[in-house]
Amino acid sequence: MPDEVAEVAGMATALDDFFPRVPPRSLRVGEVWADSLGLTIKRLSDSVSSGVALQRFDLRKREKTQSAASARDTMELEQESNEVGQFVWHPDRGLLRRQRSIVVETTVPPSRSVRQAVRSKVEQRLTLVRASGGGRQTLCGSPARER
Repeated sequence: MPDEVAEVAGMATALDDFFPRVPPRSLRVGEVWADSLGLTIKRLSDSVSSGVALQRFDLRKREKTQSAASARDTMELEQESNEVGQFVWHPDRGLLRRQRSIVVETTVPPSRSVRQAVRSKVEQRLTLVRASGGGRQTLCGSPARER
C-alpha cells in the first residue's frame, strides 16, 4: 500500500474486531489466559462434530477510558466497554463460529461547554458463522485448497 494511502486508511487493525485475539499458546480445558489490556480467554470443554474435536472458548474484555479537558477541547468523557462472547475453533479450518455481546456506556459530565450530564448506552449482539459449501472455503479472500 502506498505511504500516502496508508496515512489515510491505516488497515493494520481492520480485522481486529472481526477475529478474536487468541492466546500465544494452546490452552488446556479450564485454563485461563489474560493480557494486560483487559482481555481474558478461558478454554471450555470441547464439543465434537463429525468426529472432530472442536475447541470452545469464553472471551471477556473490559476497557475503561477517560479523557480530560485540554486546551483544545473543553469536554471530558468517560467510556466503559464490556464484551462477553464465545468462539469455536476447528483444528484444521480455524474459526467456525463467534458470538459476542458488546455494551459501551459513555458519560459526559457537566462542564463549561455541557450544561447537563449526558449518558449513552449502546448494546450490540453479533453472531458470525463460517459458511460451509461446495468443498471450498474462503476466508479473507484466499480460497483454501480442496482435498
